[in-house]
Amino acid sequence: MENNSPRRKALFIDRDGTLVVEPPIDYQLDSLEKLEFIPGVFRNMNFIANTLDFELVMVTNQDGLGTDLFPEETFWQPHNKILQALAGEAEGLSAEFSNANSFIEAEMLSLGKEKVEALLANEPLLAEYKFDIENLLRLAEHVLSADKEAIFAQSHLATCSAANAFRALVSADMEFPPITDGTGKPALVSEGNYILNMSSSDRTLRKHSFQGLMGTYHKFRNTLATTLTGSARTALFFAKTHNYEDTLTSALAQDNIPTSLYDGLIDAVHANLAPLHEYMQLKKDVLGYEELHPYDIYVPLSKDADSFSCAFP
Repeated sequence: MENNSPRRKALFIDRDGTLVVEPPIDYQLDSLEKLEFIPGVFRNMNFIANTLDFELVMVTNQDGLGTDLFPEETFWQPHNKILQALAGEAEGLSAEFSNANSFIEAEMLSLGKEKVEALLANEPLLAEYKFDIENLLRLAEHVLSADKEAIFAQSHLATCSAANAFRALVSADMEFPPITDGTGKPALVSEGNYILNMSSSDRTLRKHSFQGLMGTYHKFRNTLATTLTGSARTALFFAKTHNYEDTLTSALAQDNIPTSLYDGLIDAVHANLAPLHEYMQLKKDVLGYEELHPYDIYVPLSKDADSFSCAFP
């Protein structure tokens, strides 16, 4: 089958030496003290992405990563800091774009529903935008006037501070402790490998991974609670400003999902907890544990080599 979708140009950018300065001593970016961006890198990437129309892909090849001279845990903190900086720059550009285009929806709706529908029906060039235009008409009562939408767009960078603080905390500043597996060998726990560790047949590794990750989160519980509160207040501000009843209605409205569907899913789960409890009892019995802990939830009951088949009438 022929693929007629438009192709996008992509530019693969090596991280060290192109985006950040490669440390001249050992060529290992293994601490925040060694992190230094190439002068003008953000401006240049913005030019490449917008003027030359390239998708940008960052790649990196780290010699010796995972060895005693370059432990993996020393790689992630500066790398996550780089990702955080890139995300922050992208958010700034996105805010500028939103500011420049905030008037469009309000101006379209000012034409009136009947006129917009007539244009959509009679203008072939609008055909590919039919879904977006109809979706805009659906949300018309929640779109403010052009001047109010412009003010709202300018508030995005300020109102997303709580979410940014959360990402900075968990991606760059939070460090997880070293752990050991069931044989006493050193192991790592991080956001990236947590589920993998929790699926291991090694119960000691699962326990230490759970305690290491969740224990670290527990130490920052007050900061995390504050960032959550800030994000909730931002969501409420958006909802009320745009004439939504509450934050749930606002969040679901973007995808045209009724709150009754959401509530129905919650009710269905509550009404069918018995099979879940039976499965947990089965897992406890098969694993032979006197007590089932949170770090036992993800371990599979089958072995890697097991295979199963079923037939339907």
